[in-house]
Order: sequence, then C-alpha cells, then structure tokens
Amino acid sequence: MKKKLLVMLALCMMLGGCGINKTKNEDIASEKTKNEEIAPEKTEEVKTMEETKYEQAVDLYESGDYENARILFEELGTYNDSTLIKNKCLVELAKAGMNNEDYKKAIELLTNVPGDEAANLLNQCNEKLKAASEVLAVEYVVNQSDEEMANQYYKNGAGTL
Repeated sequence: MKKKLLVMLALCMMLGGCGINKTKNEDIASEKTKNEEIAPEKTEEVKTMEETKYEQAVDLYESGDYENARILFEELGTYNDSTLIKNKCLVELAKAGMNNEDYKKAIELLTNVPGDEAANLLNQCNEKLKAASEVLAVEYVVNQSDEEMANQYYKNGAGTL
C-alpha cells in the first residue's frame, strides 16, 4: 500500500510538473503575441547612406546644380546609374563652358566622357580653339610685319588666311 501511494504521489508530481510547464509555455506564447500587438514589425525600409546621397544628387541634377551633383555622383561610384548621370553633369558643365567661350575647360570636362553627344561637343571645342589660334597667329603676323606682308596673310581685314 505504501508502494502504491508512493507511485501515485510520484505520478502526480510528474503530471503536475508537466501542467506547470505547459502553463509557462502558454504564458510565454501569449506574452510574445501581446508584445507583437504593442510593437508591430516595421514595414518601412530604412534607407542606406548611398540611397540618401543618390537622391540628393538627383535633386541637385534636376535643379541644375551640375557641379555639386557631379561631386556626389562621383562619390557614389557605380551605385545605380551614378556613372551615367555624372557623365550627363559633365556634358552640361561643358556646355556652360562653351557658352562662356571657355573651350579648354569644356575639353577638359569632356575628355573621358563616352557617347556621341560628348564626342560632338569635343569636336566643336577643338574647332573653336583651332579657329581662335589661327586668328591669334594672323593678328601676331599683322602686328609684327610691314603692311605689304600683313596684306599677304590677312586679306583686307577679313580675318582669313
């Protein structure tokens, strides 16, 4: 009888312990659900530094601030289409240089820019510089020579050779 009582007591303790664990597991699960309800998962993506810098560069480009946009796109390297837009910035800066007759600066900007537009602008700049050099050469000859020689190189003041 004592043995039966001890076995039953042991069984009760084991079963009672399982019930406690089950309750603890249920408590943990319900606590987790409560926490999820209080602080739901974040669905918004956090922007990386590159994404933020890229958006700033695009804003600068769209507002016409090509120099600062170029700097940011250059810092971004190959991120997204940064190289392409950086080259567009260089073309726009070169056009501004050409409008100000700063052909050397435009050539410097366009030298490593791929594409037909850059190549055409580069050719235009080179032609303008060549023409300007010819005019300077003629003016030098005219100023350094006598009138007869000047007329030979500078046809009646037309500015052509």
